[in-house]
Amino acid sequence: MILINPPNSSVGTKHPHLGILYLAATLEKAGKPVVVLNCQCLKNYRSIILKALKDHEEVGITVNVFTSAEAKDLARIIRSYLPEKRIIMGGPYATVMYKQLIPDYADIVVLGEGEETIVELMDGKALDRIKGIAYWDGEIKVNSPRELIENLDFIPFPAYHLTDIKGYRFSAYRALPLVTMISSRGCPPWPLKSRLL
Repeated sequence: MILINPPNSSVGTKHPHLGILYLAATLEKAGKPVVVLNCQCLKNYRSIILKALKDHEEVGITVNVFTSAEAKDLARIIRSYLPEKRIIMGGPYATVMYKQLIPDYADIVVLGEGEETIVELMDGKALDRIKGIAYWDGEIKVNSPRELIENLDFIPFPAYHLTDIKGYRFSAYRALPLVTMISSRGCPPWPLKSRLL
């Protein structure tokens, strides 16, 4: 499987995408072949993606508000040149806006956390038995939600070895490499945020 972080022209910082690297590590742990392509750091990323997809049947594209247009553009290109490939989208935008993505841009959208879901998809489990996805089956089908992962130690460390750390830079300090980390999952509830501000 190929996991793609679309380009983001609105942000000068180039950084690893932790969500994708967690998914990649989980797939490796399950013995599944995986390639990570971060388009923020790739020139001619369209041709690189199409070439890499010749050896893979599935492509996963993460989508947030800032990259939704670029993600749709990538999906259109893949649909045009390699229509037989299965496109799986995930991320915050995809989780909320799955009805706008299926079926034109995605065959399957992962809703919420994707580590357990992506392994079941790659195992070939029947779609109607996989929690936490929406998919196309003549119409949009939405399965029951997947429970959140309570024990985060279940998730392996991000697969940094699948990406070139030297290619990441913080826009204000272009000479220094950049690595990111997270210590929890999810955003604070809005009421809590407003009280803290």
